[in-house]
Amino acid sequence: FAGGLSRPVTALYAFGVLLPTALVALLPAAHAVGVGITTTTVALVYNLLLPALLLAAACWLLAHRPVAFPPPNVSRNHPDVPDRTTLAMIATCGAALAGSVFAWRIFPLWALPIAAIGFGAGTGLLVYSRPVLAVYEHVRDVEAGVTDALSVVGRRVANGEAVESAIEQAGDELSGEMGELLVQTARKQRQLQLSVHEAFLGDTGSLTDVPSRRVRGAVAFLALAAREGKPAGPAILSLADHIDELGRVEEDARHTLQSVCGTLQSTGMIFGPLVAGSTVALAHGMVGGSGVVPGEGSSLPYLGLSIGLYALALATILPALSTALVRGFDRALVGARVGKSLLTATTVYLAAYHFVVAIA
Repeated sequence: FAGGLSRPVTALYAFGVLLPTALVALLPAAHAVGVGITTTTVALVYNLLLPALLLAAACWLLAHRPVAFPPPNVSRNHPDVPDRTTLAMIATCGAALAGSVFAWRIFPLWALPIAAIGFGAGTGLLVYSRPVLAVYEHVRDVEAGVTDALSVVGRRVANGEAVESAIEQAGDELSGEMGELLVQTARKQRQLQLSVHEAFLGDTGSLTDVPSRRVRGAVAFLALAAREGKPAGPAILSLADHIDELGRVEEDARHTLQSVCGTLQSTGMIFGPLVAGSTVALAHGMVGGSGVVPGEGSSLPYLGLSIGLYALALATILPALSTALVRGFDRALVGARVGKSLLTATTVYLAAYHFVVAIA
C-alpha cells in the first residue's frame, strides 16, 4: 500500500491543489472578457466542488489503507484526560475575535471570516486535543520498553527464576516508563498478594490507564508464563523478537508513507495557502484594484474570501489525510494536526496576500 501511494497522491496534489490555485490569477481576466465567471461561480467551484472532490479522494485512499497499527484507544473517560469542552469553546471564541480584530485593522473586509475561522477553529482543536496527546506520549514511552522487558524477563525465566521475581528484577534493571511500570507492578504483587495477570490487568492493575494492545498482549503472555514456569522462558524470548521485528516493520512502513504524506501535510499547511494568498493578490492587481472594499476596484470582489476558504479546506483535508494514512484515523491526533495546520495556513495566506500587495 505504501509503495503504491505515490501516484494517487501526486494526482491529488496536481488536480486538487496546484491547478486550482494556479487558475485563480486568470479568473478576473476571464470575467473581464465576458466569460461567465461570477463570485457565485467561484464560490461553488472552490468552496463546494473542489473540497468535495478532495474529501472523496481522501476517503477512497483511507478505505484502501490496510487495517494495521491501530492507534491507542484513549477515550474521554481516561483519568488523565480532563473535560476541556468549555475551555476549548472559550479559546475558540477568543481566538476568533482576536483574529477578526487583527484582520480588520490590516486586511480587506473579506479577510475577517478567514481569520476568525482559521484562528478560532485551530486554537479550539489544539486545546481540546492536547490532553489525549499527552496520554499518547506516555503510551509510546511504555511501548518502547516492551522488547527489553520481555528479553530480561525471558532470560531469567529460562534460567529457572520465577516470573514474579523476574519482573521485579527487570524493573530495577530497566529505565524509563517501562521500568517504572514493572516496579509498580512488583509492588502491587507484594503488597496486595496479586497474580501477575491481576497486578498488570486487574481492576487496580498497573496497565489500567495504558490503553496499548501491544503492551497488554505482552503482559498477558507473561501471566500465562507464570503458570508454566521455566519452559516458558524461550517462548518469552521469541515473543520479544517478534515484537521487535513488528516494530521495525511498522517503522519502515511509516517511513515510506511519511515520504509521501509529508508533502500532503506541508502543502495544506504552508505551500497551498502561500500560493493561494499570492495569487489572490496578483489577481486583484491585474484589474487595478486593491480589494479593500468589496465591490470597488475589483471584478470579483470576494475572490479573496472564496480562495481563503478553499485554503482552509486544504489545511483541513490534507493534514487529516496525511495523519490518518500514517497513524490510522485517530480523532485526537487528527484534530491536533488540523488545528496546527489551520493556524499556520491562516497566517501564511494572509501574510502572502499582504506581502504581494505591498510590493506590487
